[in-house]
Amino acid sequence: MRLIKFSIAMLALMLTVVSVEAKQKFVASDSSIYTKICVTAASSKKKALQLVSESRIEKNLVTCNGMSLDVFADKANTPLIFKLAVGADQSSATEVCLAATRTTEELMTTTESLYQTNPGKIESIVCNDIPLVDFASQHGVELITQR
Repeated sequence: MRLIKFSIAMLALMLTVVSVEAKQKFVASDSSIYTKICVTAASSKKKALQLVSESRIEKNLVTCNGMSLDVFADKANTPLIFKLAVGADQSSATEVCLAATRTTEELMTTTESLYQTNPGKIESIVCNDIPLVDFASQHGVELITQR
């Protein structure tokens, strides 16, 4: 009987999926209206846009942590989900697949030299049995091909 209970407990443990989310904390670096807009954007894009309008500031002049207000607000209001990507080998295709799980900028940097030497190779890369463009998209990364 103990063996059956132990087996059921182990099976339940193996079927449990844990998602780790973290809440980001933003700290104002000064008391300027731009900083206030960015701190507001970290919790509410709508309120930040209202503050921009009330302050009569052009939205395209506001940057937060080097990003446009829209991009910053979208990223700040998205829960952080930690994911681990491990390459099966050290090939250039694996490096491209790993970059596809990170950012568009990193993917573009990684594919740039590969594209110059063999443009057709990028379109033929498959990551975890998924075409590169689709794989990158699943991770919120856009592959911009140079034609």
